[in-house]
Amino acid sequence: CWRELHTTSLPFLEDPWGDATPADARIGAVNPLLNFLPEDEALPLIPRYLAGLPPWLESLEERLRRHPGGPFLGGDTPHHGDFASFHICDNITTLAGPAALDAGSPAGAASRPNLIAWVGAMRALPAVSSYVQARPQAGTGAVGKPGSLIHRHADPAAVVQRYLEATASVA
Repeated sequence: CWRELHTTSLPFLEDPWGDATPADARIGAVNPLLNFLPEDEALPLIPRYLAGLPPWLESLEERLRRHPGGPFLGGDTPHHGDFASFHICDNITTLAGPAALDAGSPAGAASRPNLIAWVGAMRALPAVSSYVQARPQAGTGAVGKPGSLIHRHADPAAVVQRYLEATASVA
């Protein structure tokens, strides 16, 4: 199944359709970058992925802003869209750290208050909180394909940060 990602999410990183490719179509590439691709293949793709985060994050912020009745996409009760989007946000923060949710935001977290509150509300749900505590941990070899960032490193975001700093100093 993971090999099929080469024909689904991963091509969006190469941007074959230019800027017209919707952010929602590209966002799922976080899963193969973190969980499936060997580290040496994933790292060069991550800067392109991170550069594409702001439109999706802004879209999610706007969706949350339109539902002032509660912290979730549909109001005060979470639904499938909340869990699917939370899965992506959780993987983004595992891949690139919590600050990645502020990507492209000149004012930082203050410009995405609904997103930050929503992530907190999702993490506070009893079932989500229990799962996050009990799930296999990064770097233990119990999660991810062997050789992937999450399989090899307890803190994949630190590895990504070092890579970004090293490649920025070369450029």
